[in-house]
Parts: sequence; structure tokens; C-alpha cells
Amino acid sequence: MDIRKLIGIRIAELRKSAGFTQEQLAGKMEISSKYLSSIERGKENPTLNTFINISEALNISLSTVKKHKYAIRGKLGIRNKSGNITTHLDFMD
Repeated sequence: MDIRKLIGIRIAELRKSAGFTQEQLAGKMEISSKYLSSIERGKENPTLNTFINISEALNISLSTVKKHKYAIRGKLGIRNKSGNITTHLDFMD
């Protein structure tokens, strides 16, 4: 699965867990709901500033954004050279 889709899925999960609609979160971030929808569908390449805005709007850390439940379960992980399962989202550390 594409990294943008993984991140988008995670952002949507976090938004829903916080009880926000796309429109509410987009308003809090001062972006369009169309842009947020595109991020959640993996159609955009959000900037670091956008990730910071998402984490601040949801009152979470950036590391929380990168932790994807499917990757943690190993379903989307890959083995690195030392044989450990790593995720496609580890680049954000």
C-alpha cells in the first residue's frame, strides 16, 4: 500500500477517534475540507507544516500520527536487514 494512503488512513482514524468530522477538523486547521479529504484518501503530499497542524488540532504528537494499527500488527510491515519488522511510516521518526 502507498505511504500516502497509509498516512491518510491513520489521520482519518485519529480524526474520528477525536470526534471530528472532516469539516470540523479542516476548519480548526484553516484548510479546506476537500484538501483534508484528499489527504485522508492518499491523494495529496502534505507538508511537514500540515502534519504539525493536524497534530496540534487533534492535540496529539507527531509520533502518534505515524503509528498505524495495521503496521503495528505487521500486516503492512517489511523486514529490514537485521530481520526486524519495520513499517513504511518509520521515516517520520
